[in-house]
Amino acid sequence: KMESQDYSLGFNINNSSLKDNNSISLVEIDSGTSDTIEFKIILLGNTAVGKTSIFNRFITSEFSQNYKSTITAECKSKLIKIDKNLLAKLVIWDTCGSEIYRAVTSQYYRGAHGAIIVFDLTDQNTFNGLKKWIKDLKNYGEKDTEMIIVGNKLDLIGQRKVSQSQAMNYCRENNYKYIEASAKDGTNILKIFEELTFDLAEKHKKQREKEINKKYMVKALENKDLIDLEKKNKGCC
Repeated sequence: KMESQDYSLGFNINNSSLKDNNSISLVEIDSGTSDTIEFKIILLGNTAVGKTSIFNRFITSEFSQNYKSTITAECKSKLIKIDKNLLAKLVIWDTCGSEIYRAVTSQYYRGAHGAIIVFDLTDQNTFNGLKKWIKDLKNYGEKDTEMIIVGNKLDLIGQRKVSQSQAMNYCRENNYKYIEASAKDGTNILKIFEELTFDLAEKHKKQREKEINKKYMVKALENKDLIDLEKKNKGCC
């Protein structure tokens, strides 16, 4: 099952909102007045960890207890306003966590700019499975894919099996970003996408600056060669 849908409402994101840890606000987006960059984001993790719930909570702000397991993948998109002149279109893929479809799911890794790898805080086995998902991402995805680890079902605090210190230590040792969230009550769902989008936008900005500097350098060398040639020609006449 695959579905693609664009939403005309997005989120306003800027440096101050991240530093102050404030939630990002809904804004009307006029895509005709801003440049748009597109980021492909994939949701990975074992079956029933809440990938689809996170996906739908972010896209529609809704939660349902009756989600069926995703077969292969589902895709929807949402616009995020980074600043007054720049929009990010997030093309988000909710992938299947079943071993049966693992080979099929791996094709969605290609071209992904960002990955959200989810485990269930009430299920130790899903936390243990992170290494396998990260390995698959590195094998089948891009070498520079931005990644964030999410411990979902924070609302089930009494059933928790993976401690915060265990998860944080693992992520700290491997230099992964880590956020605990609840798709059910919405805790930190926006923060997941906010932080990932900010990191992707910063990377995009640096890449663009590098490309522009390279062009200027080439142009400068070309001009220098031209000036040297003109001097040589003048000197010989």
